[in-house]
Amino acid sequence: MGRPPRWATVEDFINECDPDGFFDWCKENNRKPLWEWFAVYCKCDRSTILDYLQKDGKQNGEYDNKVDFATVIKRIGNEINAYLIDNGLEGKYRDALTIFYLKNYGYTDKQEVKADMSVTLSIDGGGLFD
Repeated sequence: MGRPPRWATVEDFINECDPDGFFDWCKENNRKPLWEWFAVYCKCDRSTILDYLQKDGKQNGEYDNKVDFATVIKRIGNEINAYLIDNGLEGKYRDALTIFYLKNYGYTDKQEVKADMSVTLSIDGGGLFD
């Protein structure tokens, strides 16, 4: 069976973690709003937050129908990612750090490969086709 979920309801999560207060907490504690600090703020492991985010209401035992968790956490994630992008564009962070962080949280590089190839096939039938 395993352990019960960290928060039984989204209301429990919001009451304990106060997602809107996270950004104020970051300012007060001179922290950057990142997933890792959100986990510290919620007094849990980063993987716990990401588990709730990834379940997104999928049928999976203890996380059944937890769409509301994913909705709240995605909103926070959007704000975190927007913060990173803004600061990256303003040159406040190294490009590599911003890219690394965003790639670990859903962003991907798009690569296109185009190939124009032609193949010529010749068969030597050893006189069978003469």
